Amino acid sequence: MTVSELSVRRPVLMTMIYVLIAIIAAIFLTRLEIALFPETDMPVISVMVSCEDAGPELIEQQVTKTLEDSLSSLENIDTMTSMSSEGNAVIVLEFDYGTDLDEAEEDINSIVTMLSRMLPDWADSPQVMRMDSISTSTVMTLSFTGNYDPDTLQMIAEDDIAPLLERVEGVAQAEVSGGGERSYRIQLDEERIHSYGLTVSQVMSAVSGENIQASNGEIIQNGLDYKISMDERYSSMQDIEDTVITVRNGIPIKVSDVATVSMDEDDNARESYLDGERIISISVPSQQIQKAMRQLSQRL
Repeated sequence: MTVSELSVRRPVLMTMIYVLIAIIAAIFLTRLEIALFPETDMPVISVMVSCEDAGPELIEQQVTKTLEDSLSSLENIDTMTSMSSEGNAVIVLEFDYGTDLDEAEEDINSIVTMLSRMLPDWADSPQVMRMDSISTSTVMTLSFTGNYDPDTLQMIAEDDIAPLLERVEGVAQAEVSGGGERSYRIQLDEERIHSYGLTVSQVMSAVSGENIQASNGEIIQNGLDYKISMDERYSSMQDIEDTVITVRNGIPIKVSDVATVSMDEDDNARESYLDGERIISISVPSQQIQKAMRQLSQRL
């Protein structure tokens, strides 16, 4: 008897069956785990060998090929790529999806342990690493701009926003990009230094002595232990210029009296733009993005 015939002859029975199926589906639907970025194991395992003072050709012949010949016998390998460079050999094994990576990693460890005895003396023991999609991928990028120069925006991102994001549970790191490293150049005037009777070492000592961050002990009060810290790091170019080198006849001699302070250009900085406007970006590899954004909005 087909389902259509049974539905005509036993309509009440079929109705109850469909209602029961709908109830069961509704119960299990609420228990389904839904994730915007579900945890997945990338079927990629790499083998790296450090070869000190060895050239690419020598590494290719005596290390890389030896490993490739043995690793190629592994099951479920989709692709295998290798790279031999100055002082390093890297072999990347990509397996078919569904492969038991724990078992595959054990097999690779067994092979490289056996082959480590056959490698040259100048080659270190092979290191096996598994790719982690969660820790290596960025799942949120926060971009912002404002009526400040890129260096000031970079400072706000590093000192204010990034620390708030890193405090959220599940956030591994907040990486700031789009601006350069803040550095300053102190160009000494030789004539001025001699006229004040100063030396270069005195200027250096004064600057390094003021730009410090240290812990100054602790205070115990009412059963609570308070840590005392001192943060006297420079936050602007003006702070450097106002640094007192010495005092002569009651008059302080500052860095601005004997030198010119300027912002040092960072040639290695990577600039970021959005719709033609310079921006600063914060990349966050996290599993709890909504929680991070909610806490950040409450604290800014």
